[in-house]
Amino acid sequence: MALPAAFLLWPLLRVAYPFVWVINLLAGIVLRPFGVHDRSKDDGEISQEELRTLLEHGGSLIPQSHRKMFLNILALEEARVEDIMVPRNEIVGIDLDGDPAELPAKLAKFPFGRAVVYRDSIDQVEGILNLRDVVDVRTETAITPALIVSRLRKPYFIPEGARLPQQLSEFQRQRRRLALVVNEYGEIVGLVTLADILEEIVGEFTSEPKQNSRRIEHQADGSILVDGRIAVHSLNRRLDFDLPTEDANTLSGLIVNHLESLPAAGTELSIDGYRMRVEHVEGNVVKRVRVQPPDPDHHDL
Repeated sequence: MALPAAFLLWPLLRVAYPFVWVINLLAGIVLRPFGVHDRSKDDGEISQEELRTLLEHGGSLIPQSHRKMFLNILALEEARVEDIMVPRNEIVGIDLDGDPAELPAKLAKFPFGRAVVYRDSIDQVEGILNLRDVVDVRTETAITPALIVSRLRKPYFIPEGARLPQQLSEFQRQRRRLALVVNEYGEIVGLVTLADILEEIVGEFTSEPKQNSRRIEHQADGSILVDGRIAVHSLNRRLDFDLPTEDANTLSGLIVNHLESLPAAGTELSIDGYRMRVEHVEGNVVKRVRVQPPDPDHHDL
């Protein structure tokens, strides 16, 4: 109705403009002693919520994939490092206290481009190894712990409460791609990479190893298979869910907290209207969950 109404409003605007100008001038004179100044120059500015609404409902000229990325960028401010980090118990690294003879095989089969190198436990980190730094080692040169240590870069630690936009800037400023996440006591609680943050914007990279990809699979029956390690905050944003985020960071933690015990495979439960079935449990972690979203046509009375 805006277009037809414009034919009526435009002449009225032109006729009433002098009166409006005089009223605005008098109002400005009255309000200026109270510290209220004319902010008409800011009329063209829009808030994040207004921009989000424009992208969701008025961005038909923008491709869907690009629109999704813009919305993810806006939502990035709400997320923290702890929402997307790889938990401590899932960090894959290289133990220098292991059998030195197995080092070449471990490096050859290592699934990532960078490795956390430690002694005995992840709490005794020696540094970060870029595997490209050992590619140039000659075949006759033995790969030893001393050689690995000589190629290490000093570890980079970040707080678990850091916001993702700021951490993205820090990765760029520090020229880093991997950071160890610590809690308020200085204990290592996880690991985050530059790729993890970028995935929050553009989606998962197909180059990620499948066994470490936190996939979301839509099923023909309308249910969704979800990796239990995915952050609840990320799940809400990607699927437009409304699961609670106060009690746990991951979907696995949310289920365990809700049941107050570790569930077995086949356990069914409901959290805020989202029906769930635990499909796979491994190592005290819920690895796979089938989620049935609430019926969008159902409304509570």
